[in-house]
Amino acid sequence: MSANASTSVTFTHTQTVAVVDVLAQWMNELGGEEIGEGLFKLMDALTNDLERE
Repeated sequence: MSANASTSVTFTHTQTVAVVDVLAQWMNELGGEEIGEGLFKLMDALTNDLERE
């Protein structure tokens, strides 16, 4: 598994909500600095996608 993976993934609305919920829980439990910049960027991108729906 690569830290710089470039394969795209498509989530349904329900899957996107579930991933955002898990990332938010991790962020609350570990703190934003602990989850890493990549996961924070993923959460931000998914949240933006949900807002555009």
